[in-house]
Amino acid sequence: MVLVTTAMRKAREVSAGRARLEPAGLIWWRAQLRKRRAAMETVRRPIWGAQIFAIAMTLSVALGVVVFEARQGDGWRGWIAAIGSSLISVKASLSLLPLAVGVAMLLFLGAVVVWLTVERE
Repeated sequence: MVLVTTAMRKAREVSAGRARLEPAGLIWWRAQLRKRRAAMETVRRPIWGAQIFAIAMTLSVALGVVVFEARQGDGWRGWIAAIGSSLISVKASLSLLPLAVGVAMLLFLGAVVVWLTVERE
């Protein structure tokens, strides 16, 4: 009987030494962390799609403006060439002022939308 009891105690000590349970608080914290990460992953997918859509729309509108202005004639291309040589007349710069303001506003708003979506993550 003593031999069996001794053997059982040794087996219990060995198995108790192997099974180290972590504190319940740590297990709960890890579960909450996993839950938050999963929630963030489900939120990031639509945000990523919205960012790609915003960038694509900004680029397509900018490309459309460039193509439209290029088809209008040499006035626009001449204005771009004049920027390089610093020979812009006041009349030419004022006629393209709405275009320049529109493109600048489009770029600014696109940057703001991207910044706001990234900032919220």
